[in-house]
Amino acid sequence: MATLLAYWVGLDGPFLLDDPANLAALKPWLEGKLELHTLLFERGAGTFGRPASMASFALNAWLTGFTPFSLKLGNLLIHVLCGLVLFGLLKQLLQRDSNLAPRASFYAGAVAALWLLHPLHASTVLYVVQRMAQLSTLIILLGLWLYTYLRDKLETTPSNRVAWAIMLLVPGMTGLAFLAKENGILLPLLCAVVELAYYRGSRARTGRLFIAFYVLIPFTLGLLILAANPGRVLGWYSGRDFTLVERLLSQGRALCDYLWKLVFPNPPAMGIYTDDFVVSTSLLQPITTLASFVLLAMLSVLAYRFRKRLPSIFFGWFFFLAAHTLEAGPIPLELYFEHRNYLPAVGILTAIVALANLLGRWLAGKGLRPTRIGIPLLAGGLLVLAAGTHGRALVWQDERLIAESSLAAHPYSLRANAAVLSNALGRRDSSRVDQILGTLQGSPEPRHRSLAHLYRFYASCVLNGEPNLEDLATFSQTTPMPLTLAETMPLKFLYAATENGRCKQASNDRIGAMLTQLADRARRQPDGARPKIVLRYFAAQFHVRERNWRAALPPARLAWQPNAEAGIAMPLVLSQLGTRDIDGAEATLREATLRAERSNSTDQAGLRWLRTQIDSAREAYGMKAKIEPNQ
Repeated sequence: MATLLAYWVGLDGPFLLDDPANLAALKPWLEGKLELHTLLFERGAGTFGRPASMASFALNAWLTGFTPFSLKLGNLLIHVLCGLVLFGLLKQLLQRDSNLAPRASFYAGAVAALWLLHPLHASTVLYVVQRMAQLSTLIILLGLWLYTYLRDKLETTPSNRVAWAIMLLVPGMTGLAFLAKENGILLPLLCAVVELAYYRGSRARTGRLFIAFYVLIPFTLGLLILAANPGRVLGWYSGRDFTLVERLLSQGRALCDYLWKLVFPNPPAMGIYTDDFVVSTSLLQPITTLASFVLLAMLSVLAYRFRKRLPSIFFGWFFFLAAHTLEAGPIPLELYFEHRNYLPAVGILTAIVALANLLGRWLAGKGLRPTRIGIPLLAGGLLVLAAGTHGRALVWQDERLIAESSLAAHPYSLRANAAVLSNALGRRDSSRVDQILGTLQGSPEPRHRSLAHLYRFYASCVLNGEPNLEDLATFSQTTPMPLTLAETMPLKFLYAATENGRCKQASNDRIGAMLTQLADRARRQPDGARPKIVLRYFAAQFHVRERNWRAALPPARLAWQPNAEAGIAMPLVLSQLGTRDIDGAEATLREATLRAERSNSTDQAGLRWLRTQIDSAREAYGMKAKIEPNQ
């Protein structure tokens, strides 16, 4: 009830960031315009579409409507359910710790309550699309509970039937968790942590076989595959402004920062705009990189050393590390996000409660009554966490509040600055726009300073229609390499802002030429890198809008890379028609048709429109083709 009350006020908040993109298919499905199979397997995030999460969104929207409130309420109910499952899991696990067993239910309840009310989870519960992380966590906790139940049964009444159940059912739960979000693949590793913490010395071989088959062998095979093709992993970083080594170095500091926020939460400093996290370029730059790895190593050694006497501390610490393995590993994800702690927090909070028990036993040895101190401290801590969570929920009622509060805590976050800038432009608040542009221009990051010129160019188009072309030229000439997606984010809005000549001094050809110049500067970056594809696509689009087909053709060709989606073909087809290359346009359309999703109505509508343009050009061959680039 405390959790529901703390979060309730935040349920009225809006969709945010990638919510609309990930949930866009729900509306056509509800209207009967999209097949359920397509919704589940083709319209979700991740490599495989995360069908389990999409199914939950579909059920939620069908039962209570496709609104932010109903979907956020669904997230909140899943959060509460996770807390209940966590209580059941820990109640069973802590009975195997002689220090906590006499009051296992109480300690399990304490951990579950701390986890439910922790303000760090607000950016998971109130951010609709993060249900994917929630569902994965829920299934992992259920899988761990199943593993614990079967292992206890195997200890008391050994049988091949129970052993086979462990070897088959838990991997099945892993697959289901994976279909919610890729983190679900960590379930066997977390089961290994449970095994090492609470079943050491067990005579049953099933636990060791489980670790061998589902942890050690897959891990070894993964390393061999990566070693055989390291270029593929390195290629993933073509659109990032950090390397594989820099990412791995930075994760030590990220883990320590997560740990600090879990132990000493400071709600005003929390938020979803954390892209200002500094990259570690070496162990000494910044110096906290080395310090973070030393701290993590020391805590790991201590937890391992006392694993027999304090198994719950061993479990809690290594659960935290294991649960971060995927998102703190070599995959080129962004460096830092709060929602990555939704599952790992279970480990740290369990370790904290186990440490509190250890302190209580020490106080009891001194003749004191620890419950007289511990119970009020726990109650006070829960009240503080509930107040912090409620405060974050109040902020999450409004998109402007979310952005402004994040900017206060992260003044050099590019996303927070962009969100506040967008809101200020919507309100035509030129004073706030100038403040944000000044912040970006004063940023210590060269990329932010260069982007300040693009944002000022865009803002001038919106506010008075008279941008300074020098801003565009400076952006094109000073953007640091390699290119990242940050350079592409404003282009969609700039394209809309310059429609119908609303920016008097900014010709479409000039903008297109500047974008092409910027893409061409990234010589060491492969042409298939996403930022270069998007930059060249928009460069071609600006030239197409001006009907300058010959200028549009080179960037359009370069944008049409083998990994480009069907929509990227649009300016290339139009440019080919404009230069009388009808056969080339036919070939491009055929290739785009092969890449397009049959169930994607936007893709299919675009292909049909291009088909009419090609047919019109064929009929008018030798005359001026009827091409309408703005449709």
